Amino acid sequence: MVSEANAQRIREVAKKMDYRPHMAALVLKGMDSLIIEIVIDSKASPDKLEATSMRSHCRSVSNFARNYPK
Repeated sequence: MVSEANAQRIREVAKKMDYRPHMAALVLKGMDSLIIEIVIDSKASPDKLEATSMRSHCRSVSNFARNYPK
């Protein structure tokens, strides 16, 4: 256990250094991963999976996720 005085010093140094916890560590701690999985039909022909189309779909999913209430 860390004393409150030491915990406060740690928080101050972390803020000063712009510390950000590692995402995998947060997930292990039980927090949401913020990962979205996109499933693509494996039988789809390659010409239907054009890069521009995939970018558009990914952008749509990203926009939806960004505006999804927490």
